[in-house]
Amino acid sequence: TSTTINVGDSGDTLALAVDDVTGFNVGSDAAGDVLYNDGTDYTRLAKPGTPADEVLTFATGATAPSWVAPASATNAPAFAAYLSADQTIASSNTYTKVLCNTEIFDSDSKYDNSTNYRFLPQTAGKYYVTCHIQMYNSLGDNMSDMQIAIYKNGVKFKDARTVNGNHVYYSPGQVFPLNLSAIMDLNTTDYIEMWGAQEEIAASTKYFTAGTLATSFSAYKLIGI
Repeated sequence: TSTTINVGDSGDTLALAVDDVTGFNVGSDAAGDVLYNDGTDYTRLAKPGTPADEVLTFATGATAPSWVAPASATNAPAFAAYLSADQTIASSNTYTKVLCNTEIFDSDSKYDNSTNYRFLPQTAGKYYVTCHIQMYNSLGDNMSDMQIAIYKNGVKFKDARTVNGNHVYYSPGQVFPLNLSAIMDLNTTDYIEMWGAQEEIAASTKYFTAGTLATSFSAYKLIGI
């Protein structure tokens, strides 16, 4: 007690029995701390704080390990949204932006569901994007050439459609579905939107159908690519 014991003179050897040491202080030790050598001494790296889902990394050019948020190991940013009320399509055979206005989730608040109805991830990477539309019109038995498209920065990136001029027969109350997906490179300023179109044979009111299983839009970042 209250005595300093110096060990380590030239030629000295310190032998400790297995499990004979109950503590090893290198600072304010706590459960989860990591011990590393800084080239001269052993140094304590404190356990992660909040959030606690950080990963231990050794960055390029670094001389010591550190805790970082696992951004490269998650699918964020990611979102899923759907159309909550049937949307009127203004013109025949003309692409109309689909206004998916209700979010199922939005990991980083990067989907605009009230003004521009677009996904602006602001994190560069490859993304998987998927769209689903259901359509109908007021007359029934009157739809031709339904179309769905993913727009990137206001320009059509990819689309899908029924056979041009194909008259689609259906009973009143039924809808026609279209699906589309794509893998896209997005940078910090790119944005994507979902658009659709319906060509009519006779004048009618045309609609995108509302509902989580009817008209929806989603995307997420791919890991490790």
